[in-house]
Amino acid sequence: MASLLDMTDVPLKNILENSDYKSVLTLRKVCHSLRNFIDDSCFKTDLDYIRITIGPTGFSVICRSPNALTDGIGFAKGWTSKDLKIILKLVQKSKLSHLYVETNPDRIGVLNDFEDVLKNLTRPLQTEHLAMKGSEILKVLPYLDSNLLKRILINPEYYQTNNQNLVGIEKMMELEQFKNAMELHIGYRFLVRADFRKFLHFQRVHVKFYDTSLEELVALKEAFVTSTHMVLFEFKNRGLDGNQLEQVFGTPFHGPHYHLGRLQWYFGIRNCKEHVLRIESISGFALKFLKLEVERIPDNAVVQH
Repeated sequence: MASLLDMTDVPLKNILENSDYKSVLTLRKVCHSLRNFIDDSCFKTDLDYIRITIGPTGFSVICRSPNALTDGIGFAKGWTSKDLKIILKLVQKSKLSHLYVETNPDRIGVLNDFEDVLKNLTRPLQTEHLAMKGSEILKVLPYLDSNLLKRILINPEYYQTNNQNLVGIEKMMELEQFKNAMELHIGYRFLVRADFRKFLHFQRVHVKFYDTSLEELVALKEAFVTSTHMVLFEFKNRGLDGNQLEQVFGTPFHGPHYHLGRLQWYFGIRNCKEHVLRIESISGFALKFLKLEVERIPDNAVVQH
C-alpha cells in the first residue's frame, strides 16, 4: 500500500482539501516532506472564521469551520508571526465568512508583524466580513480581497472614550475594498471627519460624523429617494435642532415617541411603490434614513413627493 509520501501531487492535494484544517496542521508535523508540501501548496480548507487577537508578544487565534458544532473550535495562544503565517497561508484559496482582528495601540510592534504576514501572502486574503477592534484599519484592509469583501465593521479598543480618531480614514476611502463593500459600521466612539458623499455607495451605513451641514442632509435625502440600492444610513452628529431639520424636510410627523424627542418625515422613492424613505431624528443628535415598506407607514403620516 502506498504511503502519503509515495503519492503524486494531485491525489495528495485532494486528500488535504478533503481534510479539516486541524488534520492538515497535524499532518504538517509528521515529517519535513509533508510540511514542505503543505507550505508550498495552495489548496482549499474548511476554515470559515478566524479571530486574531494581538497580545503583548504574539497572537491568540481562534479558528472555526462551518461544522463547528461537530468539529469544534481550534484555539491557540502565544503564536508567533511564523505560526500565524502558516494558518493564513492555508486559507489563501478558501473564502472566509468572517475575519475578526483585535488590535492594541500599545502593541504596535506585533501589529506591524501581522501586517507583514498579510503583505507577504501570495494573494489577498478572502473574507466576506471584516470586523476590527482598533483604529489601525490600514494595516489590515488593503490586504483583503476587494472583490469578495462585503461588510466592514470597525470598533475602538476603548469604549470609555468618546470622539476617538480613526487613523487614515481618508486613505481608507480610496481603497477598492472600501469602494466595493456593501455595508459599513464604524463604532460611534469614533468621530469621522470625511466627505459625506464618499459613503453613498453603501447599502447600509452606521457612522458618527464630526460635522453635517443642512446641504449635505438634502444631498443624502435626494440620493436615497433616487437610489435602487440604499437601505439604511444611520449617523450621529454634533446636533441639529428640530427647527433646522424642518427647514430642509418640512413639517415632521409626531409619532407615538414624540415625547422622547423623535421626529419623522416620509418621502416617496422614485419608481418604487413598495417602499418609502423614512427620516427619523432622535433628540437632534442622531439621524436615521431607512427604506421602509409602505405597509409600515403610520396612520396620518404624510408622504412627501
